[in-house]
Amino acid sequence: MALDSSATFEARCLELGLAATFVQELHTGGIDTYASLALCQPHQANSGIDDVALMRHVGSLVSSALSAHQTTALRRLAFEAQALALQDLRSKLERTSDSEPKVLPLQEKLERSSRLQNRLVGVTFTDHNQPAHALVDKASQQFDEGVLQYLLSRYQEALAERSSASLRFGSDGAIKVSRESAGGECDISTAHLLRAAFQRRAMAYDIAGVATYEALDAWAQNLFDRLSTPVPSSRYSPIGLEQILAADKALWVRLSQLSRGLLGRSDAATGALLVDNLILDLSNHPEVVWHFLPLANASHTPPPKPHAAQAARKRKRQRASSAPPVPAASPGRTPAKGPGKGSGAGSRIQVPDGCTIRFSKGPICMKYNLGTCRASHVKPGARCSNGYHPLQTGDFVSPPHAGHPAEQFAARFANSVMTAEQAYQLFELLPAETPARAASMLPQSKSFTTGAFAYSSGPGLRRRTRVFPLATKALADFVRATCGTHSFSSIAIFRDLTAPLHLDALNQPSQPNLLIPLTAFSGGGVWYESPSGTSHRLLDGVVTPGCVLDVASGPVFLPAAEARHQTLPWEGTRCVLVAFTSLDAHTLCPADL
Repeated sequence: MALDSSATFEARCLELGLAATFVQELHTGGIDTYASLALCQPHQANSGIDDVALMRHVGSLVSSALSAHQTTALRRLAFEAQALALQDLRSKLERTSDSEPKVLPLQEKLERSSRLQNRLVGVTFTDHNQPAHALVDKASQQFDEGVLQYLLSRYQEALAERSSASLRFGSDGAIKVSRESAGGECDISTAHLLRAAFQRRAMAYDIAGVATYEALDAWAQNLFDRLSTPVPSSRYSPIGLEQILAADKALWVRLSQLSRGLLGRSDAATGALLVDNLILDLSNHPEVVWHFLPLANASHTPPPKPHAAQAARKRKRQRASSAPPVPAASPGRTPAKGPGKGSGAGSRIQVPDGCTIRFSKGPICMKYNLGTCRASHVKPGARCSNGYHPLQTGDFVSPPHAGHPAEQFAARFANSVMTAEQAYQLFELLPAETPARAASMLPQSKSFTTGAFAYSSGPGLRRRTRVFPLATKALADFVRATCGTHSFSSIAIFRDLTAPLHLDALNQPSQPNLLIPLTAFSGGGVWYESPSGTSHRLLDGVVTPGCVLDVASGPVFLPAAEARHQTLPWEGTRCVLVAFTSLDAHTLCPADL
């Protein structure tokens, strides 16, 4: 490592008595390391450096003639540079599993640590959160070998860790002296100690050039945010330190497998380290996040089970209280039977005012719509003996919400077109729904979808298209005003939702998605795989080229049905409208068009 360290070379020059201005002139001329000095002039490895050619070359770089002291110091530096170059080559060729690990020179450690402190504005550096030299050497060794290993270190190692020498036989049969660390395990018994250990590890890997402090500290913050996640009920225990440690080790195992040969490499488009991108991708990996599931509380005592007769009476009372009232008999018609022997369905189902139980295909199975139909073998969209099973429970029975605030707001634009800000205001008034896919949900996350949808049994119309017809029309007019040539059948709006890597298989092929930003934010682009792209990401162990769409700058088109894609991090409130065409939307029945 001393061969390529500019800090070590500069410190050695000053130690030999060369002036700082002279060293700066060498640096400006391209001689700033031992390696650059050893190879600044052509020479043969066994014959040494040509002294005359070296002095002539250095003399052309400095402003004044070389003095006798400077000539002597340069010859000594050139001899050391050639020796270090040969030693580095020999260690690479003869390196075995018994070889001692390389140590990062002290001057290089101090220089990199100083650059890190200048870059991390706002981070307070103390003796407890700075990595010890041994930890930096371990991270640097992993960088040289190209393979990551799991490690945590401690503050006490600067004082307590000592290396003990021992004799052992090497792989070639010779007796060798090896040194082994006598330090113990890292003390992570409390959340504060564990957080400090994660911070030291992040600094050590940043100094070694493996990953940036920002990426590793963001992962550590994600882990500790899990400690404050509430559990569903008292039957579960809160997430503990053991679980976040297990998740951290799981991520590190996957990271070690996927980052082989990629240490130090950067993305050609963004300039970010590939290891940083891997950490961001693996933070949502199933093998990692399943460690965050709440565990059963061993101290929780389940309520005693009631007696069988008491349980039967309780179920009977519940059925009686939840049964709808029996309607009055119409003139000339026998009233429906109440619950009893042979009655089967019990009380007659009441259809709310303003609702219908028929649609274009025929009658709807009212029992299925209320969740009481026993024909479980009939798929959604097919028909049982009572009628059709809607594709979504609750479809075709809800009247339009004419008095809903969203409909009242959308009615103002019956003869005009909304702006992006007004479209966001309308989205705020619309109800939220559970997104089909989301890697992470924030408290302010929300989504709303209207228009057509695709299902295994065929296309259909979403219930909210009928419930909010004016809002659907206003959003469709806004999309047509933004891009009049784009064809679409559905509109979805997402706020602060991170979509993982996926493919929209239920979208119509060859019909791209139109993405329109409704708020101002930075970042938050969409990466999609493309053979001609310049932004590379590691997918399933393979470096995959792709492109990044700048969604924040304006409307963009995304080939969502042909290319896998995912959302990138952002800052601010990211609200995006997506206009797309669902699969086989052109085959909708005339009543839905």
